[in-house]
Amino acid sequence: MNSLDEKKRKALKCTSKILYIISIIIKVCAIVGAICIFLCLIVLPSIMKNIEFKNNELYVYDSKVEIVRSSDNIDIQFRGEEYRIDRESDVKDFNFVLDLLEKQNLSKIKIDLNILLLGALAELVFVALTFEYLKRLFDNVNKKDTPFIMENVDILRMDVIFMTVSLIIPIVVNILIAIISKTQSYSIAFSSINITTILSVLALSYIFEYGVILQSKSNKKIYVEVPDEVVVEEKKKEAKVVKKTTKKKETKPATKKKETKKEVKKTSKEK
Repeated sequence: MNSLDEKKRKALKCTSKILYIISIIIKVCAIVGAICIFLCLIVLPSIMKNIEFKNNELYVYDSKVEIVRSSDNIDIQFRGEEYRIDRESDVKDFNFVLDLLEKQNLSKIKIDLNILLLGALAELVFVALTFEYLKRLFDNVNKKDTPFIMENVDILRMDVIFMTVSLIIPIVVNILIAIISKTQSYSIAFSSINITTILSVLALSYIFEYGVILQSKSNKKIYVEVPDEVVVEEKKKEAKVVKKTTKKKETKPATKKKETKKEVKKTSKEK
């Protein structure tokens, strides 16, 4: 087929518009998250100055923090206020922090926090870049005459680079913390889903490139915007062709009848 059906073309453009909006939302969320982490990096040194851990006791702004640990929950008392942590994941994380405070000094923990925040900041930046390029891809699909252009191929290849870097960042952060603190305090976000996604986008870029090559050889576009006037003129031409063919079919039997009448007259005269 040289062109897509009108309904399919509209569905493709509608889908690209929706994905375009989703890409903008995710990009904005990533930017907001990156700004929040950047502010944390600025504020963190002043907060850490007021936290001390001495004689296995935690002090925040010169006030002692009473911590009662159990297997199911953690009770905290600070300046007359009582808090309870009973969620399993939160209890695990808080116990991990307390173990760190008991095993090492605050200076190492400050370094670990800075590395973690810098890693999260870098990861969010690359996430924002990934969806910025996806936004351009969906905008091209919506506005261009065909999705198979080299610009879209380049966009997909850049996304592969950004996604690969964002996959490597947690590993680098984990290695740095392991070297400095000799503990594995950061979970590696390295999974088969991430690798599969990157390979899928890379394969999609080759499919788009193949589409560009086929399109350049055929000198045709996958779909084009056809003005309403052109559509009306083409329908008129088709109607004229149909009328001509029907007239020809109607005239042919009439001529045969005339010929047969003439032949009958000739035979009667000869007799």
